Amino acid sequence: LKTNLINTYKLKAITKKKLILILVLASYIAVSIFMMLNEFFTNVYQMFDKVNLSNYYLTIVFSITMLFSFFFTIFSAKNALFENRDNDLLFSLPIKKKTILLSRISSILIYNFILGLFIIAPGLYVYIINIALTPKIVIIITLLTLFSSIIPTILASLFGYIIALITSKSKKKNIIELISYTVFIAIYMIAIYKGDLVLKLFIDNPDLLTKVLKYMFFPVYLINLSITSSNPLYIISYIALNIAVIYLFITLLNKKYYKIIINLKNQKTSSN
Repeated sequence: LKTNLINTYKLKAITKKKLILILVLASYIAVSIFMMLNEFFTNVYQMFDKVNLSNYYLTIVFSITMLFSFFFTIFSAKNALFENRDNDLLFSLPIKKKTILLSRISSILIYNFILGLFIIAPGLYVYIINIALTPKIVIIITLLTLFSSIIPTILASLFGYIIALITSKSKKKNIIELISYTVFIAIYMIAIYKGDLVLKLFIDNPDLLTKVLKYMFFPVYLINLSITSSNPLYIISYIALNIAVIYLFITLLNKKYYKIIINLKNQKTSSN
C-alpha cells in the first residue's frame, strides 16, 4: 500500500519547491470549496429548519458526500483495480492475490476519504454552529465521517468490476467502456437536474423521505437513525454493514481477480 501510494502520487519526485506550490494550490482550492459549500449547506439547513426537518440535515450532508465520492471514483476504479502497470511484477511475486486486491482497494478508500472531507467539512461546520455539541454527537459524527467512504468506494469498484468483466470477454473493449460511462453520466446529470424537485418533494412529504431511505437507501437510513436516535445499536449496525460490504466484495472479487486481469491484457483479432 505504501509503495502504491508513493508511485501513484509520485511522492518521491516532489521537491521542496513543488511541495510548497502544491500546498498553496491545495489550500486555495480547499478554502474556495469550503466557502462555496458553506453557503450551499447554510441554505439547506435553513430550508430544513423552517419545516422542522433539521434532524435530516446531516443525513443529507453524508448522502451528498457519498454521491460525490462515488461519481469521482467510478472513472478511476477500473484502472486502479485491474489495469495497474505493475500487474506483471506483482503477480509474479510470492504475494497472495487477496493482499494485492486489498492494498488497491485501500488506496481508493484513502483517496475517497480525502475527497469526501472537502464536502463533509463545510457541512459539519454549518451543523456545529447551529446546534449544541455533546460528546455523543461528536463521537457519532467522527465515526460516520471515518466510514463514509467505504460504501461509495465499493459501489464504484463494483461498477468497475462489471465493466472489466464485460470488456474482458469482448473484442470491442473501448466501445463498450465508452457506452457504459456515457450512460452513467447521463443518469447522473438527470439526477442532478431533478435534484431540487426531489428535495422539495421530500420536504413536503417527510414520511415519504423516511420510507425511501429505509427501503431504497438503507445505509443512509442507518445514518439518520444514528444521528436522531439515542440507541447506539444503529451506529454499530452502520459500521458492521460497511465492514461486511467490503469483506464480501473482496472475497467474491478475489475468485476472478487474476482471470479478469489476464483477459483484459488479451488482444482478440478476426482473421481469415
